Amino acid sequence: MLDPAPTTKIAENLARAKVLAFHDATDTKPAYAVLGFANTDYEIVVEPMCEMCDLQSRVNKKIIGTIHMQARKVTITGAGGRFVEPCSGVTRRVQGTVIGVDAEENRIIINAGVPIHLSLTAPGQHARDYSVGDFIGCDVFSHAGFAIYED
Repeated sequence: MLDPAPTTKIAENLARAKVLAFHDATDTKPAYAVLGFANTDYEIVVEPMCEMCDLQSRVNKKIIGTIHMQARKVTITGAGGRFVEPCSGVTRRVQGTVIGVDAEENRIIINAGVPIHLSLTAPGQHARDYSVGDFIGCDVFSHAGFAIYED
């Protein structure tokens, strides 16, 4: 069953999630958490991005923060919907509307059903080449990060 969306407003670049599970680091994998999002079936695997991002003690609790991914080649597309693929597990592809541009960090923020901060890694691609409202799609590298927002 889907959790209903909360009614309190937060900044559009922040993601509101519930920590569904946490897995400790092993010899071959870093520690990671599985996050769920209201009104979606998404269960996205993320790695904590900082020491203060204690996701282990927050299992079954709601958190607010930012999702970070590294984009492969970003393309402007004219069709399709907003999505994270696959719905469950390690993200491979995202598509959505640009809601923010950070040219200094070479990053764009998209709404793909959840807000995602995409660092551009393809040679010759720069955040300044994109505008709010562009509809983009891209494959992403397998390690997504999550930083807890502290106000």
